[in-house]
Amino acid sequence: MTQALEGPTATVKAVVIDKKNFFGNSPVSNQFAYSYRFKAKGQQWEGNSRDPALHVGDSMLVDYALDAPEYNRPHESE
Repeated sequence: MTQALEGPTATVKAVVIDKKNFFGNSPVSNQFAYSYRFKAKGQQWEGNSRDPALHVGDSMLVDYALDAPEYNRPHESE
């Protein structure tokens, strides 16, 4: 995935959705982060926010590969 994101990317606003991603053995500890959804190339795409502080409905920035939006990740602030 990271190779696709080393080429040309775009940054868009995404919305956090009600889809949980559990960490490691988290079904036991119940630690999770929600997924996000964004639009690119006329379709909707999803990814893992990896941020347990975000809640459903929150906005966040996402980077995605211009030629392949399925390769995406939360935007890293510089």
